[in-house]
Amino acid sequence: MRHHLTLLLIILSILIFFSSAKPVFGPIGVAEKHKIAKMLQNEQKSLQMLEEEQALLERVVETLSKEIEDKEAHIDQLKRSYTHGHGAISNIMDDYRSSFKNGIGARPGR
Repeated sequence: MRHHLTLLLIILSILIFFSSAKPVFGPIGVAEKHKIAKMLQNEQKSLQMLEEEQALLERVVETLSKEIEDKEAHIDQLKRSYTHGHGAISNIMDDYRSSFKNGIGARPGR
């Protein structure tokens, strides 16, 4: 009997709760729907602009990365030509060293 009363009380409480539950803001009017649609449209435009900007930045990063790789490859090529004694840079550096060692002000007091 006690379980029946507890069960009946729980069921009655649930029925009262659901019968009194109403939407907090009530139904949405036409003006509110238009405002929400306009806000959604503005957010979609903003998102599209951000996606376009992100794509542009990705292309810039890709281009700069390629340029950096090209410059690094060129520097490596110049280093190899200098260390192997081939190429114009090696000759210029050799001329510079020999001129510095044998130049007028290279050995003061001699």
